[in-house]
Amino acid sequence: MKKILLAVAAIIVAVVLIVPAVMGWQTQRHMMTLATYIDSLPEYAARWQSYDRGWFKSHGVLAIELEGIGEHFELSDEEASADESIALPLDVDLRHGPLLFSSWRLGWFALTVELMDKHDEIIKEYIATQDEGPIYQLRAHMNLWGTTHFQDRILPFIFENNSHYFEMASAYTGEGSISLGGVIDYRGAAPSAHYHHESTYADFEALSSSIVFDLAQMNDTGLAPSTFLLTLDRAEMGSSDAKDDVSQWRNLSVGAKTLFNAKKPTFDVVVEMSSGAIELPDLSLLSSNFSVSYNNISHAFLTQYTQAMNALPENANPLELQMVLGDAVIKQLLPYSPSLNIDTFDIATKEGNMNLDFLLTVAGDELSKLDLNPHNPMALLPHLIAKMNGQIPKTFANKLARLYIRNQIEAQVSASGQSLTEQDIVVMVDAQAPSIIEMLLMQGFIVEDGESYKTAVSYDKGQAALNGNAIPLPF
Repeated sequence: MKKILLAVAAIIVAVVLIVPAVMGWQTQRHMMTLATYIDSLPEYAARWQSYDRGWFKSHGVLAIELEGIGEHFELSDEEASADESIALPLDVDLRHGPLLFSSWRLGWFALTVELMDKHDEIIKEYIATQDEGPIYQLRAHMNLWGTTHFQDRILPFIFENNSHYFEMASAYTGEGSISLGGVIDYRGAAPSAHYHHESTYADFEALSSSIVFDLAQMNDTGLAPSTFLLTLDRAEMGSSDAKDDVSQWRNLSVGAKTLFNAKKPTFDVVVEMSSGAIELPDLSLLSSNFSVSYNNISHAFLTQYTQAMNALPENANPLELQMVLGDAVIKQLLPYSPSLNIDTFDIATKEGNMNLDFLLTVAGDELSKLDLNPHNPMALLPHLIAKMNGQIPKTFANKLARLYIRNQIEAQVSASGQSLTEQDIVVMVDAQAPSIIEMLLMQGFIVEDGESYKTAVSYDKGQAALNGNAIPLPF
């Protein structure tokens, strides 16, 4: 019996004393990999200024450098480099597993990340906080199966710089996980935010965001299969000097997806936006839905495009851009039949629904037979395909025509210094607005279809048509 107890005691001692050191070594490798990943991201640089690995715990300082934001702050040479980047040293405190006493759970490690006291105080010179504690804090732990769970928060703050004012009245909070396979899943939320600059202001309520990002499949440009979603209950923008110059959005949602294609070296990007009621100064909409996609973009083209844009001087002209990117477009983009699609464009109004769809692509399989070069882009025309279909209620089309004419009249009056009464403007709008619709009907750009106007335009490898009628082309 005593031998059994001694064996159990030996195992316990090994677990308590030896395993934490092994896990500390593995944790250090994990932290070094994390810094390498951050350093690979655009506009970021990361390096460990120090990392002291102990038996049961470790401590380090990770310097994260953000490029191009130093110009917004009056920082000393020690705090900001000559290229207007800011280095923010993060204090990283780790506890090694397998017994994580700070949270009373099993795992590889638990960590807390905060701005170092000195730099936290520097930031507080520019923003005001009411709550106690570090401005930013992140807590995380990796369980025994290799999944890291984390929570972060930013204290409520007010930032003022010259005539700019931004306030986040309640704390921002987020939570997420990083799987052993490298998939990041993160969600964050802020109850409200307010911004104003001189007489312009913007208010946001109930902001939330989520992102899923597959690090394991990230390519050399930083692109990876991912989804992103931003939602808010209400947004209002306007001018405090003009109460009638206010725009409001309800239940706004903006999302994006990047999808890697399994059977060919290309990817797709889909951007979606929807909203409830929209109140603009001169227009009211009940709801809107919009979806646009870029399909069959090759990874090789994105790599060459990124390298070329980084190498081009800031004052490069369009001809230089055509010469640098032309070969990549011809050899790495067009052969995969890339396309631009407006899959959904629906707007609901009191007068009815307006919708539109659009497609632009190229028959990439036909291009291998051609002698294409950047100097002769017109050679692509016989291989392009484009289609657009649209519908709009007549009453809403008339309203848009009136709004267009009114804006034109007001712009002319403002430029000339003349003065017109509201009645004068209404009379001019009444006289000119119908001619917009009549001209479009007469030229065949739109056709009547019951209580709506419709249009259908197509171009298919050199053959063009407008509302079913062939269009002669000069080539």
